[in-house]
Amino acid sequence: MEPGKGGVSAPPGRAGEMGSKKEMTGAETRQLNGLTLSLTTAPEHPKAGNVLLKLTLTDQAGKPVTNAQVVFVYTMPMPGMTDTKVAARHTKDGLYEGTVLFGMGGTWMVTVNMTVPGRPPIAEKFQFSVTGGGM
Repeated sequence: MEPGKGGVSAPPGRAGEMGSKKEMTGAETRQLNGLTLSLTTAPEHPKAGNVLLKLTLTDQAGKPVTNAQVVFVYTMPMPGMTDTKVAARHTKDGLYEGTVLFGMGGTWMVTVNMTVPGRPPIAEKFQFSVTGGGM
């Protein structure tokens, strides 16, 4: 099939899509169930060690969502690796923060598990490329 001829591809991050596999460094924004999730890291280009995950959550009107329960679940997608959970805390204006420990460089998967009263739960996957060696 020639590029641009036939076939349909969905835009990344469309509403209702669960778990994009795009590797990210910096920030990524997705829209799900009438909410906008924007996930960033500090440092912007994650390195092995402690990394601050920052999730900004707004509703369809662009207003901050301040009553969500957010947990970051992270692991390396390889046999024998276990999930680690970190509860994020609401700091201000729909910003939720939690520090994760990326033990080594490589690909890491972070699932944002989130519940907002009156809405269906969300579990959205983000993939990170982490630089650096072992601990």
